[in-house]
Amino acid sequence: PDSDFETGKSLFQLGKYTASYRSFEKYLQVAELTNQSQQQEAEFYMVSCLYELRKKEAGQALVHYKKKYPGTLFQDKLNYMQGMLLFENKDYAGALDYFNRIREKRFNRTDKLQFLFNKAYALLQTNKTKEASEIFQQISLSEGELKTPATYYYAYSAYKLQRFDEA
Repeated sequence: PDSDFETGKSLFQLGKYTASYRSFEKYLQVAELTNQSQQQEAEFYMVSCLYELRKKEAGQALVHYKKKYPGTLFQDKLNYMQGMLLFENKDYAGALDYFNRIREKRFNRTDKLQFLFNKAYALLQTNKTKEASEIFQQISLSEGELKTPATYYYAYSAYKLQRFDEA
């Protein structure tokens, strides 16, 4: 069973989410009930696979997982996934509800910038332009693929705020 668990993790890291899901499913069918933390992690990966594949049941699976494991260490990642599902459906207020629960210091640099960009965009779409502007400015000062779009949205938000010298 442990090999199915490790295989599932490896496949997930490779972006092979359907195969990863099947490996974790197989693991959970034969897993010992004694290793609850590994079972919880396997279930987290299964929910993550549904999210990555954008399966229609992903949102419900996220809610179910959070109810089953209320104190999970994966809380920030789960909130990010729930927020992103709402963000992708243009429910920016709903997305912000989840984004505001996230401790961003838990993300690596690249993921943190992407998270901040999405949060700033949602803030902009919900007329929280000043907050959005501050985040876009922070991202525009960093290196990476988000520098150019963040600079654009920073200038746009400065214009909306009538700070023409910054736009």
